Amino acid sequence: LSVTACRRIRTATRELARRGPWAAQSVSSLSVARRFVSQSTVALLVLDARSARREALWLGTLRSDGFRRPIVWVRANRRELSTLLRAGADDAIPNGVRGDALTERLARFLDERAPVLSVGPIELECRARRVRVHGRSIALTPREHALLLLLVTRAGQVVAMEDVGRVVLLEQGDCRNVYFHVHNLKQKLGAAGSLIESVWGEGYRLI
Repeated sequence: LSVTACRRIRTATRELARRGPWAAQSVSSLSVARRFVSQSTVALLVLDARSARREALWLGTLRSDGFRRPIVWVRANRRELSTLLRAGADDAIPNGVRGDALTERLARFLDERAPVLSVGPIELECRARRVRVHGRSIALTPREHALLLLLVTRAGQVVAMEDVGRVVLLEQGDCRNVYFHVHNLKQKLGAAGSLIESVWGEGYRLI
């Protein structure tokens, strides 16, 4: 999860997601970020240091509430590196680090021992991108896998259509394309596809 309006930070996190079993999510609102952290499995939290003053307070609250996943500041002023780290982050990346270098710097914080997640008969072996239903392996496209991972990590909750769109389309786009990917995923899951329900006017939920 990245909390930023910076395009290159969002690009770096999307590239990171494409390399491994992760779904990239970017938000610009701290209130939305709070909801994601409380309602979903966040493997890595990336904060934009350009708005560090307000986010540092939130970071401290996160740590005191028991959040133990890596937190990284990006676009940090070199004179403020130690201050940002004292706020509770695991790293503060200077503003000049970008592109592949930024992606690589972030990559080392993702746990290579990615978990196996399961909901009902659906099981995801995250690191290997394997999906099994009732023990039978099924083949998914990268976007279908990212969609299923999003739904599984937020099982029982309604995932807003705009959130599904960001994961499936990597940006805002024609919602008909979202319906297409959801339909294909449900078909591949077979009978377990009925666990994905449409919530009219809101989004989708894995029950």
